[in-house]
Formats: sequence, C-alpha cells, structure tokens
Amino acid sequence: MAPTSTVRPSSPNASQRGRALEPAWRSASQRADAANFLKQLTLYSDDVCNTSPTQSGTFEFGPYPSTMLNDPLTTQNGVLIVTGASMPAPDESQPYGWIYNPTTLQIIANLQGADAQGIPYSRY
Repeated sequence: MAPTSTVRPSSPNASQRGRALEPAWRSASQRADAANFLKQLTLYSDDVCNTSPTQSGTFEFGPYPSTMLNDPLTTQNGVLIVTGASMPAPDESQPYGWIYNPTTLQIIANLQGADAQGIPYSRY
C-alpha cells in the first residue's frame, strides 16, 4: 500500500500572487473547516479555492469526487479538519471516516489497526 496520501496544494499562480491557500481554508484569517473542504472537492473551483456549482473560465478546476468518499472499512464519509504539525490518532468512536490536515496536506483514514502486512490503516 502507498504511504499517507497528500492533497494537491493550491496552484503555483496563486502562490506567485501571494494568495495561496491550501484546500479547506476560506481565507488566511479564517479557520479551515470540513464544509469548505467538501465544497472544494465536489464543486468547481478557481486557482485560489473559491467555489461555484457552475464551471466557467474562472472556475475551471474540479469537481473531483461528487461526494466525500466512504472509508471502505468503516463506511464513514465525514472529514475532521485538524491543523498543526502532526496528525491525531484515529478514533473510530467519532462520526468521520477521514482526517485532513491542511497544514501538512495529509489525509488519513480514521481507522485503528493494521492490515495483514502490518501497515496501519491510517498510513494508507
């Protein structure tokens, strides 16, 4: 299995303009949240992660999946947004299948345990 997945950072053009925001952030002054992250995945977006239900010359990226995908083992599809230098340990008692950190660009399964090869599910 592949190591922990990472999410594509915002476009190089946005970085050059000094406005780069990673997926899930609404603006540099607002906290990242799950609702905004889901919009950025399931709607069309521009080069600085603003969203629209309609594709246009401005909103040319996406959509990616039409809904947040279920974790195949827990069937949970919610996402917990965290920030900081590290990821929290999975907690299957919570109602989300994924944990996303826009600071590190990591997304992991909210699933404890390991597969037959000993690879933790949260490292997939």
